[in-house]
Amino acid sequence: MGPKSRFRKRLITYLEDAHRAEFFHGSRDAVIAKRKVEPLPADADSDEEIDWEADYRPPTQTLPKPPPRLCNSNACTELCANCRKNDSWCESYKLEVDDLLVRSNVHTHYLSVENQKADDAKRQWRKSTKGKKKLEFKIKRERKGCLTKTGVCRARFPREVFAASEMTDDGHINVRHIEPMMNTVNPILTFLNRCNTDVSSLLSGTAIKAVVSYVSDYISKLSLKSYQMFASVYDVFQKESEMSGGTEKDEDTARHMVRKMVNAMSAKMEIGSPMASMYLLGNPDHYASHKYRPFAWRQHVQFVRSLWVDSLKEEEEEEENDLTGRDEEERVPIGRMDNKFVPSSAVDDYRFRPAVFNNMTLYEWVQCSTKKKRSYRERELFEHDIRRAQDFLEDEPEEDGLHDESVSNARPDLNDDDSDWETDDEDDIILDKEIRKAKWNRPVYHPFSPDHPLFLSHSVTCNFDNLYTIIPNFIGGTIPRSDKGDRAAYCMTILTLFKPWRTPANLKDIISTWDQAFKDHKFTDRQSQLIKNFDVRYECNDARDDHFAQMRKK
Repeated sequence: MGPKSRFRKRLITYLEDAHRAEFFHGSRDAVIAKRKVEPLPADADSDEEIDWEADYRPPTQTLPKPPPRLCNSNACTELCANCRKNDSWCESYKLEVDDLLVRSNVHTHYLSVENQKADDAKRQWRKSTKGKKKLEFKIKRERKGCLTKTGVCRARFPREVFAASEMTDDGHINVRHIEPMMNTVNPILTFLNRCNTDVSSLLSGTAIKAVVSYVSDYISKLSLKSYQMFASVYDVFQKESEMSGGTEKDEDTARHMVRKMVNAMSAKMEIGSPMASMYLLGNPDHYASHKYRPFAWRQHVQFVRSLWVDSLKEEEEEEENDLTGRDEEERVPIGRMDNKFVPSSAVDDYRFRPAVFNNMTLYEWVQCSTKKKRSYRERELFEHDIRRAQDFLEDEPEEDGLHDESVSNARPDLNDDDSDWETDDEDDIILDKEIRKAKWNRPVYHPFSPDHPLFLSHSVTCNFDNLYTIIPNFIGGTIPRSDKGDRAAYCMTILTLFKPWRTPANLKDIISTWDQAFKDHKFTDRQSQLIKNFDVRYECNDARDDHFAQMRKK
């Protein structure tokens, strides 16, 4: 990585091509003079465009023109028509990109004040920043500006200027940055999107994790708290109190009020217009290669903790409350069986799972298991088989075996002499094959253990293909950290997820600690990778805080 290293030169060339903070045709003033059009002010309307050419149309109101086909001739000369078309398109491409950057990407300092206080605030702000570097700014009336009372831009403009790319001794690269009032951009993205599109190069692990944390928080929309919803409704009533004396009909007034309340709540949830339109049109709000299944993990950990509560650190009350959720009311789902309400718990589904799934972990169970209710006919057959089994155990064995759902769904014996699969009609043969294939592919449902509250009414199956297509979506709080907080709580949670158990006593011995049980258990490579992934969120949040601290220092 010396100054004359070939890799270093190619890396810097790649970075300069991927993102830049400059125009193709010189400075901002040169671009404006070349295009002969003034940039659109940020607080102006679209009809206030200053146009100096009659046939000129702003690129923000047009679609990008595709490039012509490349000339593939090896004997091409300067008079080649295709090459001249490509050269002409490249020049127009650069002009449009510069025009878009002037309109959309150049930052202007604004000071937020009300209309009647604009002049006084402007004089007061200049007086408070006297002696500092002179800044060009405008008044942004009735909207939030970027300048503070001390003259500091909240958007951290102007940027540091680098006339040429350089690499420091510790390996940090400062990419060329010519325009101080611009962020780095990618010309191709600007040309295609026709709007403000910033592009940042993530040159450090801290920056990458900070972006991951920011994007995760931005796209994760949680429901509003009660006080937030009431505050939104109250604000709408306060602003629209004068409507009570208007001439609008009561129905129209109520409709406008409800609409404004919904809009206020959407704003508090930070739901963008594209996402709201997706919900209204009935389209999915995301596209993913995997499916997500809700997983309330806390109730399983609470059940395990109920037996081993003495092993946790009682003095760490705050950490303990965070894990057990004592400040929240525990909700127990219920089901109905024989006109009676019985508890229907996901913990019971895993504890009393069929013996054939005895070695499945809780994480795999959430991915693969599917529970269904037996039909009236299926339940009658199942209860009949139970009675026959009881009679079989009490009396002498019968010739007929116990009816099992897995046997009833097994593949039929194709070599049975009594079966009349053979037929003279070719269509019937094809139809019979399709029916037999459908029966063979039908999932096999198994009964729960007899201790399950829904033993008679429900059965379960597991599709192991879901291990690669379904991801549990942890709800009910975040998993404890591995490097901070209560170590026993963390180890107990991980063992609950990735070690097969039916009772909490299966997870550790009485004399062992949770940390020792965690170290003694041998996790698979896949489980170890998942355990590491649980800490990525915390690492990203820490990196985000460090990144913001670095930005504030600048």
